[in-house]
Amino acid sequence: MPAHSAASNTPSGTIAAFNEAADTVVDIESDPKAANGFRFSAYSPAAIVQAVARATAFYRQRGPWNSLRRLAMSQDLSWSRSGVEYVELYRRATAGGPA
Repeated sequence: MPAHSAASNTPSGTIAAFNEAADTVVDIESDPKAANGFRFSAYSPAAIVQAVARATAFYRQRGPWNSLRRLAMSQDLSWSRSGVEYVELYRRATAGGPA
């Protein structure tokens, strides 16, 4: 199952729940001002159930949920931005020449 997705930045404001994608999904509990979803660390059914339970509980708080949706939709998770970052990383990695 692909870990990376633009699900947290869809026009409908879908909020993501992911095991990976640390460079894309910021958990509401770890950084509320930059959050766009709910992360879980263990590869287990219990971990995803817990993440979905946290998301469901948060969803019941309409004001904070709508704020999270707006914040998630405002983030640029496009390949246009990521592509530039990957090219720059490649250039820095290869700047020293052959090992």
